[in-house]
Amino acid sequence: FIDAETTRKHELQQARLLATAGRYAKALEVFNTLFPEGRPTLSLELEYLETQASIEGRWLDTYQALKNLDTQYPDFPPIELALADHLMRNNPGNEWALNTYKRLAYGYGIGRQAAGSWIRELNSRPITENVLEEYAELASRYPDDIDIQERYKTARTALEAEQERLKNPRYRAKKQGLALLNRNRTQQAKWKLLEALKDFPNDEEVLGGLGMVYLREGRQAKALTYFKRAQNNNINPDLTSKWGARYNTSR
Repeated sequence: FIDAETTRKHELQQARLLATAGRYAKALEVFNTLFPEGRPTLSLELEYLETQASIEGRWLDTYQALKNLDTQYPDFPPIELALADHLMRNNPGNEWALNTYKRLAYGYGIGRQAAGSWIRELNSRPITENVLEEYAELASRYPDDIDIQERYKTARTALEAEQERLKNPRYRAKKQGLALLNRNRTQQAKWKLLEALKDFPNDEEVLGGLGMVYLREGRQAKALTYFKRAQNNNINPDLTSKWGARYNTSR
């Protein structure tokens, strides 16, 4: 360990840079070369597992390793937070993970880091009164944190804008249609999304939702058309790969 932190500090930094650049497998190779007997500290082990978790197909391996650490070191906040973050990657909205964020955010030391994870989870959800209440809770816990206060303010503004949009019945049809689609109520979703399309002909979510409707109906050619239109109207970077994958599925 001393060798890695002094004479071989450059190699450790290289591993971290590779992970930051998204070259996770190569980063693990460097870690394994540095520590052939295993990582000598808990912080390095958690860093290693975070890198491993980013490799496709390694979610379960990482989960089992984190669970073993949690059993070995119960109620240890850094492990609990790492496990909660890992669960959220594969299961957004995981109740245990969210409750862990909330509990740890009220502690000290790792509390602000847990608050950051809680914020990421909130950002992944559509803005609602419940989401705003959680932002308010965070803002109350960290009254002097400028970033959290700004995010709370942004969330309030976003909710006001969403409430204004919801006055449009066709916008409500969009929201209802997407929710129905997620619950596999395809035919009900279809009519809601077709209604929404009248006001939102270039909305990527409406177009992509209809593409999924037609794909489920076995109408590949029509699904392909709608997925292509969703691609052409893509403005949300989080949806770019989704439309590409579904377009390829329909071909």
